[in-house]
Amino acid sequence: LNTFSFGLIAIFLTILVPMKVLEKKGNEKLKISAMLSSLALFFIITIPNIADGNISFVMDKIGTGGMLTAVVTAVFTAWIFNVASNHSMFKKDTVMPDMVVAWMDALVPVTITLVIGLVIMNTGFDLPLFIRGLFSPISAFGQTWLGLIAITFFTCFLYSFGFTWILFPIAWAIWMEGMDANMAAVAAGHVAQNINLMETVMGLTYIGGQGCTLALVIMCMRSKVKRLKAIGNVCVLPAIFNINEPIVFGAPVVWNPILMIPLCLNSIVIPSIMYLVMRIGLVPVPSAPMQMWYLPNIIQGYLTTGSLAGVVLVIVLFIVSWFIWLPFFKVYEKQQYLEENSKKDTLNNVFEQI
Repeated sequence: LNTFSFGLIAIFLTILVPMKVLEKKGNEKLKISAMLSSLALFFIITIPNIADGNISFVMDKIGTGGMLTAVVTAVFTAWIFNVASNHSMFKKDTVMPDMVVAWMDALVPVTITLVIGLVIMNTGFDLPLFIRGLFSPISAFGQTWLGLIAITFFTCFLYSFGFTWILFPIAWAIWMEGMDANMAAVAAGHVAQNINLMETVMGLTYIGGQGCTLALVIMCMRSKVKRLKAIGNVCVLPAIFNINEPIVFGAPVVWNPILMIPLCLNSIVIPSIMYLVMRIGLVPVPSAPMQMWYLPNIIQGYLTTGSLAGVVLVIVLFIVSWFIWLPFFKVYEKQQYLEENSKKDTLNNVFEQI
């Protein structure tokens, strides 16, 4: 099952990235050609073994180990097709059928893409190995405590200004490489070592979403301020499934100097606790993919670690996040309470004058 899902992730990226890029650029006519060319280029530069009418690929190059190569290939292909889309071989008022125009316009970027790939293959240059070599220092740093905190903190810091998932491509590559190494280690009879994973960060530390906002939602539900109470009641269901855009933009946390602080503090403290307890062996390090981030964290705590210790960890992390949010929420709640009463007094004075 893993071989034909997680093990083919590089192929999926090779197809999906150019599709999304060309959709964003509005190049729908060249989208299919770009997707297929990207896939062909990826297969070419992985230097397959071709003999006696058979072709074989190294699984590591088309699985998690080939993700970076896939992204580079896909982005490069999308760039070629976007440039080509600005230089059509026909004028806009041409009498040629649209199908012929699209086919001819796609011919040039397709040819360029494949020729570049064939040149690389015939030189024997192992581009995937070269790309992985360039990224290896980043991947190694990403599995340190500082690397983990860099990802979680800057993700939440940018989120507090309304920018979401900007660092996700970098984090994703580190997570996938880490899980691939953990699986290989366990298969060889060793212990999984990589802690900075999608399963740990999104499954264990994002309790209610980035910045552990489930605690904030519950506080809002119990608030004496009507607006906060209403927001909490609306946001509780998404928060249980780790969707926190409603509370982050509704409370709001975004551009709110009072609530931005605990959001960022949680991004440092909570992952640090998780890293520590896994590093000293109190909680097992995940060694199998379990990327169902939308499940309640307490369920993920067991599924990702295969141990009740993971459940206990999630509960402890939630309690810690609660106490981080509490003083800041009290300040914000008091501010909102005074503002709400001030509006009531203003309305009462208006009605008295009438």
